[in-house]
Amino acid sequence: YYSRARNLHRCAQVVVAEHGGEFPRSAHDLATLPGIGSSTAAAIAAFCHGERISILDGNVRRVLSRLLAFSGDLSLASAQKELGLLAQTLLPKTASGDDMTAYTQGLMDLGATVCTRSRPQCELCPVSALCQARAAGTTDRFPVKTRKIQRRHETWWLLLATRVLASGQVLWWLQRRPSRGIWAGLYCTPVFDSEIKLMDSLEAAQRDQVQLLEPVSHSLTHRELRLQPMLLALARQQADVISGEGQWVSASDLQAHGIPAPVRALLMAQAGQPAARFQEPAPAR
Repeated sequence: YYSRARNLHRCAQVVVAEHGGEFPRSAHDLATLPGIGSSTAAAIAAFCHGERISILDGNVRRVLSRLLAFSGDLSLASAQKELGLLAQTLLPKTASGDDMTAYTQGLMDLGATVCTRSRPQCELCPVSALCQARAAGTTDRFPVKTRKIQRRHETWWLLLATRVLASGQVLWWLQRRPSRGIWAGLYCTPVFDSEIKLMDSLEAAQRDQVQLLEPVSHSLTHRELRLQPMLLALARQQADVISGEGQWVSASDLQAHGIPAPVRALLMAQAGQPAARFQEPAPAR
């Protein structure tokens, strides 16, 4: 989701630089723009310009797979292409722009509300009499998709470094993530792939101040992340001992920064703790 804003900006730049500020009209040209895939390009072309082209989002694939009892494995690009060709033959023969809009929207809504993944409401479906899967009693077998997403399991160690100003304001140390990879370009607490590396980044005196917090699980498309937060409450005079580039951000300003949702939730939860949780360590005697 975070990449969509960057792609939207890049898309606008390309439209201005290469298309004279005019948004392309055909699905073929739309698909060349950053952030616009073939399904989105087809949807825009059909909805906005009445192009006779089929779309194959998840809902439409499910409807057509059941309607045609399509046995191809949709985890394979070749099967997706084959279903796309079949979908093209089902388009209204003499469709006007309005017809294509209604047809396309109808298919999408049918998959979203009636021909659902589980418990499809076949008795309400306007094309149930044509549905080969319903006739055979095999709606639960379609669409065919054998290859499951293999999620990689990783543990990330997050350093939640905080300090409290004389006014009582709580600050958090945030760094900008790299321009590529997970959470690209967002603000985040320092991230390490092991506890040892996190501890090595601290001064010796700080290591005794670190508190282990409850871990948080977070699922991404291809990864299962276990986020292990470590809280470090710094004294005001320790503000400059955090390594690496970054900035101190007040708890009240967290919402104004682009911070990954699970990290923001961790920080907000800690900021909501009693102020004593963040008091400076007592001076050594």
